[in-house]
Amino acid sequence: MTTDSVALNILIFIVGLTLLVVGSDWFIDAAAYIAHKFDVPDVIIGLTLVSIGTSLPEFVTNMYSSYQIVQGNLENEGVALGNIVGSNITNVLLVLGVAIVFMKNIPIDKILFQRDTVIMAICYIIFLAMIFLPMGTNVISRVEGCILLSIFIAYMAYLFKIRDQMKAEVENEAAETEKKVKSGMHAARLMILGGAMVVFGAQCMVDVVVKWAVDLGVATQIISATIIAFGTSVPELAITLSGILKKKNDIALGNIIGSNIFNLVFVLGASTIISPIAIDSNIVVFTLPVFAVSGALLVIFMRTGWALVRWEGFVFLAGYIAFIAYNVKECLAP
Repeated sequence: MTTDSVALNILIFIVGLTLLVVGSDWFIDAAAYIAHKFDVPDVIIGLTLVSIGTSLPEFVTNMYSSYQIVQGNLENEGVALGNIVGSNITNVLLVLGVAIVFMKNIPIDKILFQRDTVIMAICYIIFLAMIFLPMGTNVISRVEGCILLSIFIAYMAYLFKIRDQMKAEVENEAAETEKKVKSGMHAARLMILGGAMVVFGAQCMVDVVVKWAVDLGVATQIISATIIAFGTSVPELAITLSGILKKKNDIALGNIIGSNIFNLVFVLGASTIISPIAIDSNIVVFTLPVFAVSGALLVIFMRTGWALVRWEGFVFLAGYIAFIAYNVKECLAP
């Protein structure tokens, strides 16, 4: 690649990332406003649109890459799995690591742990079983995708069942979202423009990353698990930093756990329905073990003393640096 082409690809990636993140925010704000105008209760808006909102970049990115596979562009095969696994790693090691270091101490709500963290751990175990107990295949099949989506539906049904316990939490989130939209016309413009930005932004990011993978001769899943994963985790980082500034520990932590659940069961499940996802040996050797260990450490750290403390944040950040360093080495290896 020439210097000019590298610079152009970096610019296209940054533009795509910006469109994806900003477009996702606009689309969710508009959708929440419109839902409220149709008398959809705030608690339902909070449980669905707002909760899924931070996973929208991962969702659209994976939908585009899966569509490309169906069209015969097999270079995109590594994007979907790499993006999901990498996003969850980034959420825990980088985003939550930054939050813990800045906040010094994050008390753990036992209800949050029992309600969401345990479910996240179960989702991790089921997902890893699909990878390491593949019944003689090297793909995540459509049947397994249906299983993941069934878990998502069951999780949403569970949240709806306990909605009264969460009413204040999710209604506050819905109210914050709706404040950003001024009128019905404003909502319509935001939804149309935001939707177009998300689709175009995802296309830019995926196409550039696939090109980099081909030019460098490395697995697409490696670059997807780092570069795309970081980009699609920007909304989680923004919400977590907002939670830090507002001294709202539940936002900083709940956002990460919720996003990790939605990524695994909703985004990956939907992607697999469109096209079964190939499992590359590169991601099995290193990235998936990091994924498993980071998830296990999160559960252990939360349960130990019912608080996340600063040294644990530094452990997460050190793990993320090591994760990136290893993947950079893989990309630069002859």
